[in-house]
Amino acid sequence: MKDLRAVSLVKCRGCAYRMALCALAAAIIFASLPKDSYSQQIEGSGLPCNCVIFRFDDIQDDFVQPAQLAVMDLFLLKNQSLSLGLIMGRLGDNDMIVDKILEGSSRGIFELSNHSWTHENHSTLTKAEQLNSIQQANDKMAEMFGDRSDVFIAPYNRFNSETLDVMKEVGMKIISSETDLDKYPYFLSSGDTSQDPSEDEEEKVHHIPATTAFRTKEDAEPGSIKEFTKVPVEQIMREIDSSIASYGYAVVMMHPQDFVRIEEGRYTKIPDERELVDLARLMDLVQAKGYQISTFSHLAGLSDRHYEGSSRFGMTYGRDTPLNVFTLGNSPAGVAINSATGMIFVTNSKSDTVSVIDGSTRTVLQQIRVGGAPFGIAVNQNTNTVYVANWLSDSVSIIDGSTLRVVGNLPVGGAPFGIAVNQNTNTVYVANWLSDSVSIVDGSTHKVIDSIRIGGKALALAVNPATNFLYAVFPKSLAVVNLEGKSLSASIEFDDKADRVAVSPATNTVYVTHAGSDSVSVIDGSTNSVIKKIAVGDVPVGIAVDPVAGHVFVANSEENTISVIDDKSHAVVLTLQVGENPVSIDVNTATAAAYVANINSHSVSILDSRIVTVPEFPTFVVMLAVGFTILFFMQFTRKLKH
Repeated sequence: MKDLRAVSLVKCRGCAYRMALCALAAAIIFASLPKDSYSQQIEGSGLPCNCVIFRFDDIQDDFVQPAQLAVMDLFLLKNQSLSLGLIMGRLGDNDMIVDKILEGSSRGIFELSNHSWTHENHSTLTKAEQLNSIQQANDKMAEMFGDRSDVFIAPYNRFNSETLDVMKEVGMKIISSETDLDKYPYFLSSGDTSQDPSEDEEEKVHHIPATTAFRTKEDAEPGSIKEFTKVPVEQIMREIDSSIASYGYAVVMMHPQDFVRIEEGRYTKIPDERELVDLARLMDLVQAKGYQISTFSHLAGLSDRHYEGSSRFGMTYGRDTPLNVFTLGNSPAGVAINSATGMIFVTNSKSDTVSVIDGSTRTVLQQIRVGGAPFGIAVNQNTNTVYVANWLSDSVSIIDGSTLRVVGNLPVGGAPFGIAVNQNTNTVYVANWLSDSVSIVDGSTHKVIDSIRIGGKALALAVNPATNFLYAVFPKSLAVVNLEGKSLSASIEFDDKADRVAVSPATNTVYVTHAGSDSVSVIDGSTNSVIKKIAVGDVPVGIAVDPVAGHVFVANSEENTISVIDDKSHAVVLTLQVGENPVSIDVNTATAAAYVANINSHSVSILDSRIVTVPEFPTFVVMLAVGFTILFFMQFTRKLKH
């Protein structure tokens, strides 16, 4: 640390300095977080269409042909949409199969999806091999059926970042895969983050995963009868209901072997009438609920804006509309909201940008280039001005919230990290980690008017506008500063390391997170005494207060959850699953929506701060990578902790 400080004093701006400071920032904010990154961004499609997609995989010439025909005939008879996964290298010689596909396609009932050339696990292929497989399949589809597909169903439900690169090269828009992350892990390579993170909508690939299956896969030898277990229709329907209630759509995965008889431990080519009856009954139940049987293309084409992602950290808990996970820059580290305009601002620490999200439409409006390694961010909603602390640039970028343009770059102390605004006095406070100081900025002139030293390296700041007190977090203490006289009023010592701080003006209560002890200290603002210590999740970092709803949100970065604390009883009332490594959170007090920056999944989650109970339901993982444009989400079921 002494070496780093010495380097900072000579103001070296070489690569070594940037790398050292980045490493230091990483150690401060996410030392224990996984470092995996992804070369693509995957955008999820989850608009609330109240629709169900039936995905029928492994369509080919000689694979249990009667079952394939029987299932297709059932959808033709009922005049309902069916998405077919065509293995094009094994399709074309069986006239009955081809004619049936042509019939359904010409009637607008069958959606034709690319299921590769010969059904090889694409995550094991080279990029050139994947390109050849997908391109060959699409070319043959165009020759046989008159058009190429926008949809790729990954064989064995496996893919990697090069699959996504290939899809972009050939212009495909949608990928669908398995939903169980633990059973089907994805290994995506690190990507180039040097380019502008903003991309055209045409370059996005949307992953719409299966949310339930006609049969579930078990651990067994491939091809064995025990490989798939029948899921009761009632259970499938419950999973459809739950998925639609939470996300607005559901996808049912099916295979031809799901609908054949089993004799002497082997699949036959004889359709099993009982399975077909169950499928027909499932379709009837879906329609009886008022759900629309639809296709991937219809779901992804509902809007030309960013599609809303239904994710386990993008859900409306108890509300009808699914929440979003947004395409962001690399490693979002800070989030701030203007409750008056509904705009959300997110610092992307590795791409040196700020993402702007429209809270009403839930779309990313643009990326704003700021200084090096932006972390802290704050908004003065009275003046509609955004302030960004640039760790590597020793500066604060000032953004006009109306024009979304940078209107100033203000030099401050060394390695600014935490930042806070007192809206009542239009004053900005910046914690300069390397300079052991706090810069005071006049919000009307955007000039540094003073610098105060309150002992040591302050990392995070919070202001109580009602009392005009500033709270600065140090490694094992909290400084209480009377801003009227710019003097230290009290220093509160802790037994363990302090990380972030938030204030509830409604109750004059201060909350400090302790990542090392998985706890939050509760401090009475009138007496400056610790009145309680609350156990929360693993490695709590970010914290925010909704004084209107009376909730405190704690981002538990190691277990990917948010602990919700009651501001009066100081008890944890709910634990919510969010994205990978949440490190920052802020609340729109006008809409009660809380926004969480997930630094390792490169995403933002949305929570409803007025919901204090949630049911048990399937949830989704979303991983979002930057530098390109892809977002994918996969399902697993878990019970949220109350």
